[in-house]
Amino acid sequence: MGMQWQMCASWRACTGACAHALEPLKPAIKPWQRATPNALTAARLAAAPVVAAALATPGGAPNVAAGAFAVASVSDGLDGYLARRWRCESALGAFLDPVADKVLVSATLVMLSARFGVDVAVPAAVIVCREVGVSALREWMAARGARDAVAVGFSGKLKTACQMAALFLLTWARPPSLAYRSGVALLDLSALLAVYSGAVLARRGAGVDLSLIHI
Repeated sequence: MGMQWQMCASWRACTGACAHALEPLKPAIKPWQRATPNALTAARLAAAPVVAAALATPGGAPNVAAGAFAVASVSDGLDGYLARRWRCESALGAFLDPVADKVLVSATLVMLSARFGVDVAVPAAVIVCREVGVSALREWMAARGARDAVAVGFSGKLKTACQMAALFLLTWARPPSLAYRSGVALLDLSALLAVYSGAVLARRGAGVDLSLIHI
C-alpha cells in the first residue's frame, strides 16, 4: 500500500513538473487578439447611429440600414466567440456587450416605429419595456449575489433571434411586401416571447431565497 502511494505521489509530481515546464510553450495572447473582441463590440455600438441615420433619410436608404444592421448583428456573436476562444474576456467587454445590443435594438425600433407607425410601435414598446424590467431585475439580483438565477434562458435566446431577423427585414423591406409582413409577424412573435421570457425570469428571481445568499 505504501509502495502504491509513493508511486502515485511520484506520478503526480512528474506530471506537475511536466505541466509547469510546458507552460511557457502556450501561445501568448497578442495585443491585437486582446483588442479585437472589444473593438467588434464598439463597432456594434457605433452602428446604431448609422442605422438610425439611414432610416431617417427620405428614401430610408434600405440597403445601408439593412447592411449596417446585418454586420452589427453578426458581430454580436463573433466578439464573444473570439473572446472565449482566445481566452481574453474582460470586464469592459462584459459591460459593453449588452449595452451595445440594447442601444442598437432600441435605436432601430424607435426609427422603424416612426417610419411604419403602429405596426412596429406596439411590439417595440413591449420589447423595450421588457428590456428595462429585465435589466433592473438582473442588477437587483446581482447586487445580492444571485445574478445566475436570472441568466438568459432558451426563450430569451429565441426572442433575440426572432427580434434580430424581424429588424433586419424591416430595415430593408417596404409595405405591403411579403418581407415587410414577415418582419412585422416576427416582431409580434418577439414581443410575445419577450413577455413570456420576462415572466420566466421574474418567477426565477422570486423563487430565490436571498436569506441563504452571503453578500
